[in-house]
Amino acid sequence: MSTIIPTHPTAATESAWAPPAESLYRMSLDQYEAMVASCVFSRGDRLHLIRGLLVAKMTQNTPHSTADLLC
Repeated sequence: MSTIIPTHPTAATESAWAPPAESLYRMSLDQYEAMVASCVFSRGDRLHLIRGLLVAKMTQNTPHSTADLLC
């Protein structure tokens, strides 16, 4: 006789921690550009504006950089 035991994922499918939505501030591209113009941060800072949220860019390693060049 066999028994089926449900399994759970061993790796997290989402981030283990996320800030509460009410603590996030969304900004427009115009606001981002104004912050760059005001030297709050520069275009050289490793940031992305994704769906209105400012996110730190991931560090690039050699395979990542190579893939970027090939695409």
